[in-house]
Amino acid sequence: MVVREELEAIVDSQFSSSSYGYRPHKSAHQAIEQCRENCMNMDWAIDLDIKGFFDEIDHDLMLSAFYDQTTYTLVRRAMAKSSLTESRWSYRTTK
Repeated sequence: MVVREELEAIVDSQFSSSSYGYRPHKSAHQAIEQCRENCMNMDWAIDLDIKGFFDEIDHDLMLSAFYDQTTYTLVRRAMAKSSLTESRWSYRTTK
């Protein structure tokens, strides 16, 4: 929970005001309204599917976004506990 709140505080401010996916205090209805406004004002649209994004991202590059050493350490530890390898997430299964 603490890591999520730290990440949201850092990363959320960098998103476009037109971005609504999985963001705090943003709803599907707001996204639809923004889409309607964008369609009236823009000549083009970009739709991205980020499925697998975190499997492929350079994790060192992702971690470089954290300027605060405490946040960096918390995220690095969380990644290590979830069995993150250099380039892929791997999950431990229990029986």
